[in-house]
Amino acid sequence: LSPRQIEPQLHALSTWLEDELRHPARHPIPSIAVFALGLLAASPFETGNGRVMFLALGHLLQRAGYRHIPYASLEAQIEDLRDEFQASFDSAQTRFWGGQALVQPWIEFIVRVLDRHRERVDIKVALEQRTLSFPPLQQAILEAVREHGTVGAGLLLEATGANRNTLKDNLRKMVDHGVLQKHGERRGTLYQLATPDPRGPKVSLD
Repeated sequence: LSPRQIEPQLHALSTWLEDELRHPARHPIPSIAVFALGLLAASPFETGNGRVMFLALGHLLQRAGYRHIPYASLEAQIEDLRDEFQASFDSAQTRFWGGQALVQPWIEFIVRVLDRHRERVDIKVALEQRTLSFPPLQQAILEAVREHGTVGAGLLLEATGANRNTLKDNLRKMVDHGVLQKHGERRGTLYQLATPDPRGPKVSLD
């Protein structure tokens, strides 16, 4: 699109989306996927068009009733499938504004991303439910890690009031069972929440 075409075309696309989302016989996901495709194809900004598309996609899905969207990263799932993302986008954006685009591969790609995203959310929920049965010290460790993002043993000692050896033993268990990720060694060791394992949560940490 030329700069002069961007505003009226995006306005038309937004109007079309509103009509689609209000239509009782339309499923929202294909319509939202096509809108995201059009936004990305128009590239209305000099930089950051992909990021704007991710934000719009997440917002529209939540608006359509998919309340679990904020609990895992859509962007991370798309990044994991970058080759498929590029291939589906390249084929779908051709002649998009002429109304003759082949959008089916793009819609199928978005559906796959959403399915992977749902799996990650299910794993996170299972982990959260499992943490309710953790010993108090492990729950305190998790709270500190959630609050600060990345933490060292010194901060955890202060936050939990635990004995150093006891803390070390519990951290090891939490790393071994996929709850925390460990980075570095000795005094430089840092901990953060682990990326959910797609195979699901491991056994109890007791």
